[in-house]
Amino acid sequence: MKKFIIICFFSFGVYAQDDCNNITDSNQAYVCSYQKKDEVSLKLKKEYELYISEINKSYSADIVLGNKLLEKVKMSQSKWIEYMNSTCDVYAFHIEENSRTHSFAINNCISDMTEKRIHEISQMIGNI
Repeated sequence: MKKFIIICFFSFGVYAQDDCNNITDSNQAYVCSYQKKDEVSLKLKKEYELYISEINKSYSADIVLGNKLLEKVKMSQSKWIEYMNSTCDVYAFHIEENSRTHSFAINNCISDMTEKRIHEISQMIGNI
């Protein structure tokens, strides 16, 4: 029974991914906007955790300096999240709140900005 459930979940995941690669209606676009936002948010979380880990490794000989950098990185990420949220609010301002179109616009804005942030963090990791 467990194998059947796992296969069903796996099949649904593949099916959902295929649907988002071939969007044919607005309902599908709406659902896929949430999926993409969740996927890129998870990627950002992993990239940010890697960044923190690399800082800890690179500054293990100078913990005080490493902690200063960690404090700045955490503040930067917090400020970036505020910036992203306010930017996406402005982006979707002209769309009726609590509508599917508004959610779609917010999700796409968050996804786009998050992908850019992942790239920025990746570059910062390379500069450690």
